[in-house]
Amino acid sequence: LAARPEAQRRRVARARAEEFGWPAAVAGFLRVHDAPAGRGTPAEVDRRTA
Repeated sequence: LAARPEAQRRRVARARAEEFGWPAAVAGFLRVHDAPAGRGTPAEVDRRTA
């Protein structure tokens, strides 16, 4: 992998990372760190309590 040109590695890494949105990234981060998941974004919470 390291033998590939840097520009190619970066392009491939970026393309892979863009397959995942923020909700998936945050959920994965919280899961890895055994942290409790939140109850939604502030906007979602506002809608539920309105």
